[in-house]
Amino acid sequence: MIRLTGITMIAAAVFFLGMQKSFLMKKRIASLYQFKTVLHMLRGEIAFSGRILEDALMDISERCGEPFDRFFEEISSKMKNERGRSFSDIWVEAEILLDGSGMEEEELHLLRKMGKELGFLDMEMQLNTISLVENGLEPIIGKLEQNKDSFCRMYQSLGILGAMAVMIVMI
Repeated sequence: MIRLTGITMIAAAVFFLGMQKSFLMKKRIASLYQFKTVLHMLRGEIAFSGRILEDALMDISERCGEPFDRFFEEISSKMKNERGRSFSDIWVEAEILLDGSGMEEEELHLLRKMGKELGFLDMEMQLNTISLVENGLEPIIGKLEQNKDSFCRMYQSLGILGAMAVMIVMI
């Protein structure tokens, strides 16, 4: 009885590992679309409203969802309260708030690049930086969207097959 319970638990863990990988892929794509939306909002705040970066980030934090709302709120409040610190240092410290977003190193690299260049430039250069990051996101999103269905099916199938293999080997 204990052996059967152990086999069932291991098989269930392998099955849910496959399901989790599928879920994380979908979450990553959703986060990238949300990040793209945030970039559009930031462009509008800077270009059309003429707001300073600190206020633009706070306004965006109130309008966007998790995890970007906490990320931009943290940056804005630190910019306000910790005058004299470099924008890129504040940006890098706040990156920890994006841990649950599903974004991987490729996207985080673009985000870091944006943080290094955004804080000390004039309005035109800030808009150009945002455009460069948007252009960098396009091929990543396109590639993920193109492969999403096949990868999700593969992860789910591997979870099921792995669970069955564990059960067969252990019985």
